[in-house]
Amino acid sequence: MEGKDLEFAVNGERFKVNSVDPSTTLLDFLRLHTPFKSVKLGCGEGKLFFSYFLLYSLSNSSAGGLTVSEAEKSIAGNLCRCTGYRPIVDACKSFAADVDIEDLGLNSFWKKGDSKEAMLKSLPPYNPKDHLVTTFPEFLKKNVHNGLGYRWTTPFSLTELHNILESANAGGSLKLVVGNTGTGYYKDDEGRVDRYVDISRVPEITMIKRDENGIEIGAAVTISNVIDALKEEGKSFAIFKKMAAHMEKIGNRSIRNSGSIGGNLVMAQSRKFPSDIATLLLAADASVYVFNGGIIKKVKLHEFLDSTRVLDTKQVLLKVEIPAWTDDAGLLFETYRAAPRSIGNALPYVNAAFFARVSRQMVDECLLAFGSYGGDHSIRATEVERFLTGKLLSHSVLYEAMCLLRGVIVPGKGTSYPEYRKALAVGFLFEFFSPLIDDNNGHSNGRVDPTESLLPFLSSSQQVVESDEFQPVGEAVIKAGAAIQASGEAVFVDDIPTLPDCLHGAFIYSTEPLAKIKSISFSENVTPAGVFAVLTFKDIPIQGQNIGSKTVFGPGPLFAEELTRCAGQRIALVVADTQKHADRAAKLAVAEYDVNNLEEPILTVEDAVKRSSFFDVHPMFYPEPVGDVLEGMKEADRKILVAEFRLGSQYFFYMEPQTALALPDEDNCVKVFSSSQAPEYVHSVIATCLGIPEHNVRVITRRVGGGFGGKAIKSMPAYAQSVNLSASALYTPEFSSMEYLNYGVGVEVDVLTGKTEILRSDIIYDCGKSLNPAVDLGQVEGAFVQGIGFFMMEEYTTDEKGLVVQQGTWDYKIPTVDTIPKQFNVEILNTGHHKNRVLSSKASGEPPLLLAASVHCATRSAIREARKQSLSWNCNDGNRDVSGVDFELPVPATMPVVKGLCGLYSVEKYLEGKICGK
Repeated sequence: MEGKDLEFAVNGERFKVNSVDPSTTLLDFLRLHTPFKSVKLGCGEGKLFFSYFLLYSLSNSSAGGLTVSEAEKSIAGNLCRCTGYRPIVDACKSFAADVDIEDLGLNSFWKKGDSKEAMLKSLPPYNPKDHLVTTFPEFLKKNVHNGLGYRWTTPFSLTELHNILESANAGGSLKLVVGNTGTGYYKDDEGRVDRYVDISRVPEITMIKRDENGIEIGAAVTISNVIDALKEEGKSFAIFKKMAAHMEKIGNRSIRNSGSIGGNLVMAQSRKFPSDIATLLLAADASVYVFNGGIIKKVKLHEFLDSTRVLDTKQVLLKVEIPAWTDDAGLLFETYRAAPRSIGNALPYVNAAFFARVSRQMVDECLLAFGSYGGDHSIRATEVERFLTGKLLSHSVLYEAMCLLRGVIVPGKGTSYPEYRKALAVGFLFEFFSPLIDDNNGHSNGRVDPTESLLPFLSSSQQVVESDEFQPVGEAVIKAGAAIQASGEAVFVDDIPTLPDCLHGAFIYSTEPLAKIKSISFSENVTPAGVFAVLTFKDIPIQGQNIGSKTVFGPGPLFAEELTRCAGQRIALVVADTQKHADRAAKLAVAEYDVNNLEEPILTVEDAVKRSSFFDVHPMFYPEPVGDVLEGMKEADRKILVAEFRLGSQYFFYMEPQTALALPDEDNCVKVFSSSQAPEYVHSVIATCLGIPEHNVRVITRRVGGGFGGKAIKSMPAYAQSVNLSASALYTPEFSSMEYLNYGVGVEVDVLTGKTEILRSDIIYDCGKSLNPAVDLGQVEGAFVQGIGFFMMEEYTTDEKGLVVQQGTWDYKIPTVDTIPKQFNVEILNTGHHKNRVLSSKASGEPPLLLAASVHCATRSAIREARKQSLSWNCNDGNRDVSGVDFELPVPATMPVVKGLCGLYSVEKYLEGKICGK
């Protein structure tokens, strides 16, 4: 639906747009209507913006300059698949006041051998005040706009809000929003909501009130502002500082800047959102105020969460009240969180927050809150609280509490790793109370180490053994297109202006691995808006072929024909007037299948072996034999008797979309702009599919964006070919006629959570004669970090039909800046042994990925030591079976996997050993 004229300003410059869709984002506008396209839509959005935001905010504060730690954490939660994060971090750190100039890696501002003083002088000066954000323009202050598709309302008082709610049309759907960040998780607003009410201007919901009794926070206060308020209160009440430190691990800075505390709690109550905030507030004995029909009611947070009645459109969460707890030696407060990433964009497996008041080892009072374990919402473990209250802590008492807790933490049906989540809850409770039993003064009494948040978490060094043999080849130089790409002037396929009446396509994919396709229609048999056609293999020109790719394993079809061969296979292409309409229609498509009289699909390697279903291996994949393997094995000191090794899969995870633009040309020709890594394959496939000579096809590739092989010989040609098919079917022009590697890794494994921290990685890589060390260093680092994802983090699983379970960033976790090595050292050698190669150069992109196996091996060694230690806790001296030390560590070695091998009951086993005197 189109909106009315929109007038706004960007950096003070006036823009007026006619008939704009009210759901259009600023990023969409900048890419469509300005020369600065940027790569923000793909992989850059946020990283440099938040660094700039920090510089700007610090320029207006008395906090001093930006610190290295703040610079690093400014990009926490942002994703990058190609760099390994080190160069991004270096760029951010270069603005920090406390940066060590020698810790900025390979930098183009100075030459090798320059003194530190010369390096400092060569850094370009930067003053944030020279780049201030423009104030709000006067010409916009009185403008009011209403979209035709959505209604946007902004009340400025509680009375206005009450009137809006009371007058809401029962036939419509109304949603109260502040930042509306919940749509990023649930993605179901479209078609369900037709009116948004922005409550971020209502004083009663945006206030923060402090007194000796505690703090009241309006429900519309952003999480970032809540953190600031809690830090301020933390000067007097240590609990608040601890809560603020935990909240800084929620989402990322953009989410915290936009999302509100009230929105988070409402999602936890009504939509089972795994909220950290709800858990923290439960342990702090918080209350909430609900506004309903002009009446304000105060309820305890646990009662609010337990309520089976979801807030309706007439009710509003008004504020949160957190009581003040007087600091004393007997007051304890701690928070816990186990997540795939420690500080960025990852929901926890389990979170917890505990409050206790103790006298020596006597528990006078305690509040134990747990969340994100797979239940309906965060809970208080009241049964365990009652058991511990009044008890003198001992190993046996704590052991009984653990047993009770396992009965309280009951993950819901379908929750991943239910036993792991129980073990986490038990481990957190043990970590909280065990220092009191062992009397090792391990508790901070809720206080946060003031230096903790200031510590940087990444240090690196890069070294290149230089060679002058082929100068200037071999010098570290900036990529030729870096400047226009950084400025946003680089044009990708999606940025190319299209012709009038250009159509857009989106695939419809099979949901059955092996089935006959009976029909394809749309839900409710209504063709969605903007749809022109649905193309299948039947629409391929008579002279053409149903071909979507050419690989060494043979050609692959563009579309499934009568029978699907895998779940996720392309079965049709929706063609519409806009990409948004095409995407929406593809989601609404419904395919009817027939699976009668068909064999069971082959979904595993074991199934394929059992049914003798094998690929014909191309000769290029046969390794050239070196020596006699059988004779060598006979003479070997060690022999492999039985071995089975299994590796999972990994998403390429490029964040720039696969895109193609087809322009019909004269004399039955076609020009194609493609983001393929292999335009030669695209060229051949298009010609074969359309049944035209190859010289009638012209393929142009400007920039690929991220690819990593994912836009090479199979996927991208098929995508480009579908665009050409739609052009051919629907558009008729008016004229119609690795040699040396050395590496070392040190890791630390938390046996309570399974978290693996890479302390240090040292890589020496022989690039032959490096053509450009700056590029090769980035390739080595980026590939190694991608390998860390493969070996340690990235779970790629399928369901019973072969459909991939992890469909997005909420489920599929690639490494982020807080999961890479803390000390990351890379050295590139320059050796000219291979004179038959171009300037003696060697590949640096793919081989270093395999070096990340060192992280996996180091983790296995750490787990082995943990398993050895656990043997000493066995009460039965005669039953210390050392065979339990041997194990297989799967790939990826995720936190649940590592914890499972360290022992899901390791805490109870430890306590049993203490009880029996071990």
